[in-house]
Amino acid sequence: MTTNGRFLVCTCIFLLAWAHERAIAQVPDSSDRASGFLDQAFRFSGELTAYGEVNGITGAPRRRDPSTARLFFRPTLTVFDAVTLSADLLLSTEGNSARQDINQIGLHPSWRWGRAHIGDFSDEISPYTLSGIPLRGGGVIINPGLLRFSLLGGQARRAVYGGSESGSYKRYVMGASIGVGDEYASFFDVQVLRVRDDPASLADPNPSVSAFENDSLDMTYQNPYATTPQENLVAGIRSRTVLFDRAVTWNVEANGSLYTRDMRLEEDTTGSVPEFVRGIFKPRLSSNADFMVASDMMLSFSPVSVRTGYKYIAPGYTSLGVGWLTNDQQEFLISPMVRIPTGTIMVSWTRQNDNLLGQKRNTTVRQTATAMVTLRPVGEWGTSFRVVYSSMDNNAPGDSARYGFSTVVIGTSQQYSFSRQSTLRSVNFDYTYSGSLYDLPVRPDVRAVNHAVGVGGTIAATEDILLLPSVNMSASIDRKTTNWSTMLTAQHRTLANALTSRASVMWSFDNQQANSLRFRLSSTWSVTQSFSVNAAVLWTRYSSPSMLYGHFTERTAYLTLTQRL
Repeated sequence: MTTNGRFLVCTCIFLLAWAHERAIAQVPDSSDRASGFLDQAFRFSGELTAYGEVNGITGAPRRRDPSTARLFFRPTLTVFDAVTLSADLLLSTEGNSARQDINQIGLHPSWRWGRAHIGDFSDEISPYTLSGIPLRGGGVIINPGLLRFSLLGGQARRAVYGGSESGSYKRYVMGASIGVGDEYASFFDVQVLRVRDDPASLADPNPSVSAFENDSLDMTYQNPYATTPQENLVAGIRSRTVLFDRAVTWNVEANGSLYTRDMRLEEDTTGSVPEFVRGIFKPRLSSNADFMVASDMMLSFSPVSVRTGYKYIAPGYTSLGVGWLTNDQQEFLISPMVRIPTGTIMVSWTRQNDNLLGQKRNTTVRQTATAMVTLRPVGEWGTSFRVVYSSMDNNAPGDSARYGFSTVVIGTSQQYSFSRQSTLRSVNFDYTYSGSLYDLPVRPDVRAVNHAVGVGGTIAATEDILLLPSVNMSASIDRKTTNWSTMLTAQHRTLANALTSRASVMWSFDNQQANSLRFRLSSTWSVTQSFSVNAAVLWTRYSSPSMLYGHFTERTAYLTLTQRL
């Protein structure tokens, strides 16, 4: 089906559902007593949204599809205030065979001591095992009394040809945990994760150079090891201890992992893996084992609270069940905060280093120290001050490999609100200084100093029209560059605030002959209490002589229809 066809189908479904909901609302009920019982026993709510977008660009290659359509449907049925059945439906024209599927459909029942998933969902076993990745399958998480049990599984990726950047084998994930305690109090869990790619879901690419009809050669080398079928087994514990009426909260997680980089390689028969593990995970020549430990503690004794943390992720620890994980990292954290009658005072210090096993020639150490004061001396005036110091050094003995830097950032933000009856409603001011010193023996004494200033406000031109002007400037002293950005937004409300329209223009330029001009016009109309329409048109012109495709014009328009059920 074409993009326009899909958008037409989405719009028709949306309009039919809206018409049906309106029709039901207008039909008189012949039995008030029966209707009252049903209304208390079954409550239906949700949101249905149709989104359409078209865009075009001249002067540069297209970065997006020329048109996009999406349909969101999120209904919720509550039965006797005991069970909630919610669903998620997402249909989009953006998916294709070269990317992971964006379309989603899932059912998510929940009750007082548990929840479940059927279809597309995302949930968590723990931050370092299974967390933050979409699955297509099912799962259940229950906590009846002291017992805690979780079982989540499904397909995480489909097979896609694409090399190291976007290619993937079909991937299946299964995670489980069992323990005792309460999610919102103290608990102790034992957890396990199993991830396995299907090696047969993609054919092995053969390095080749092929000729086209115009006798030109495609010199793209297809690396057979750019995308590999992987396997992963993670097991460990997770706990939370809450003491003294939540004044002390201590979280701990410790896991061990087995990871295979390429399942196509031969089996490792050295005997270093116990036989009971081999029954569920077959080690190969590309396999490795490692562990991680993470702990953080929050102490809250009003008006002072202190957060401390420690994290050790060994170089070989891998979990394919999390969206992003940096291994070979050790981190220390401490962050106290004091609440005072007019605001808060917060400081923090973080230290990270790699090369935990001494396998690298150099060890990179990163440190960050932050101090921030947020105050409201009077009701109309809010102010904050911040200082951030960051440094990095890899302690390399040789000049050619050594690098390091230190940066100091000092800033303040001020905001003052006037009476709502005055023409000038509010003003705000921001200033940031940043100075960096780079430790590069091959280029000694490299410095960078930047200043950034921003001023804005809110002006009531009439009772229904607000003007929001702003001016921002940033200057790099060492590079001798200056960037300016000015913006004016006008907002108009009418129809008893049911229709809100905004028009904005932004002009940005610098002293290197680069500039951009951007217009935006948008409106949001609450047609009824449950139905709204949002539309916008954007136009951007960019010019920079120093860039490839540095002169282009882009146009975008979108329409959103939302029906609350």
